[in-house]
Parts: sequence; C-alpha cells; structure tokens
Amino acid sequence: MIDTFKYSPGDHSESKATYTFAAINGKTYQIIRGYQLQHRDIWLQVAGTTALRPSDLGQHWEVVGSRGIHIAFVSRYFNYQSARADLQLVFIGNTTAGSRFLALWFLTRRFGLSYSEEKLAALAQHESGHWDSYRYGTSYLEDFATNDQTKRAVCVNFQSMNQELPSEFLSNIMNQ
Repeated sequence: MIDTFKYSPGDHSESKATYTFAAINGKTYQIIRGYQLQHRDIWLQVAGTTALRPSDLGQHWEVVGSRGIHIAFVSRYFNYQSARADLQLVFIGNTTAGSRFLALWFLTRRFGLSYSEEKLAALAQHESGHWDSYRYGTSYLEDFATNDQTKRAVCVNFQSMNQELPSEFLSNIMNQ
C-alpha cells in the first residue's frame, strides 16, 4: 500500500515548492516523479535513505536503482516485447515531447511504418488533440508528484488499435 502526502514549507519559507512524499511499507520516500493509471500507481521515481524493494510494493512491481534513487514500476505497462492486443503500454520520457517520441517510435516499429527518427522527433514536438484521443487509444498521464505539464507520459491502449489506426494517427498529427 502506498500512501502519498504533500508538504509545503508554507509562508515562513522563501520556497514556494510543494513536495510529494510516499509512505511505503513503513518507509518514507520523496516522490520525484509518479504516474497513475485508473487511479493506481504504476510508476514511481523516489529518493530515500532506505532501499526500496519490490516486496515493499506488492505483486507485479519491479524496482531498479541504487544510492538512494529508485524507479519502481508495474511491469505489465512497460512490457514492450509482448505488446499483446489486450495491453496498455506507457511511455515515459524526460519531457512530454520525449514521451511522445518513444510512443511514436514504438508504434512505427510495431506496425511496420517507415518514418525516420528525425521525422518522429519533429512530430513529437507537435501538441495535438490526437494525443489524448479515445479514437486512437492514446492518452496522457500527468506527473502527480510535480504537476508539471512538460513531463506527461503517453499511454497507448492496444485494445482500440488496429492496423489502420497508427497510419491515420500519424497522418493526422503531420497535418496539424
């Protein structure tokens, strides 16, 4: 069970920042970045003095990292090898454009489309309504730790993807 809480230094501090913390299995960590899907945590980047272990989080979690910084994630949302039709995959870049690039790169490879990485990088820079679209099975996940709009993740729901949709999706982004 992960309990999160926010802390703000308040009026007595020069800092206007708000920090997000998590209590995980009796240990406290600062959440640097975090994403939820359907109100469930699926990806956390945390800092803390105690090592974070998969057993702290429960089934289906994996943890990587050392020296106080750990990334924990629910593996089924990041299983790019499988990409079964019933999966939702999440792509997390350092920026929203980076997340879009990773999703585009994966979709072009998955569906055999020919686009150069330079073209995909240019397409990823475009903010388009197609990125948050039920029709295309794509949506944004907000970083709940920072609320920073420049660090959104992209979720692709393969249940609503067929062979034609990725081509149409890319075509619509290019024509924006």
